[in-house]
Amino acid sequence: MSWKDFQIHFRSIYVCRVYPPEMRYSIHGQWRGYSVGDCQDYDTWHQNPQYQLRASDPDASLPIHVFITLTQGVSFSRTTAGFRNYQSSHDSMMFYIGMRILKNRGRRAAYNIYLHESVGGTDYVNSREISCEMVLDPDPKGYTIVPTTIHPGKGAPFVLSVFNKASISLETL
Repeated sequence: MSWKDFQIHFRSIYVCRVYPPEMRYSIHGQWRGYSVGDCQDYDTWHQNPQYQLRASDPDASLPIHVFITLTQGVSFSRTTAGFRNYQSSHDSMMFYIGMRILKNRGRRAAYNIYLHESVGGTDYVNSREISCEMVLDPDPKGYTIVPTTIHPGKGAPFVLSVFNKASISLETL
């Protein structure tokens, strides 16, 4: 098939990665009430749930290669307001979600994002799942991951997963 024909018949390409269970570290979270901090354009962004990611190997002197996913609407019920069974990436019930990874010495991020060194993250996308892949420098205190929605008041359950070959810890801050 020519590239031109491919572009006519398809609009997305998905690359699947299959990781063994021992390489997955996950936390179930939720943007709700006070923790709906929105994106970094708002003064409340630091209220979002935050998670510490750090190497837990005895030899934590090597860079950490991680693949991070943020999936929204994972533990919902059809009766919960704002959620239903997602059928496509164009479902209007999904929110624009994103995440920032900060070199924050394993502490919660403060109100002003510019006080912290951002080492990566994603754009805001209206999708059930977003992901990023990066290599993090060794830091015994770790990094802070801040998953966010883009607009105020958009609460939702989510799962934050980190895939890595080395031993890491992923904890709520």
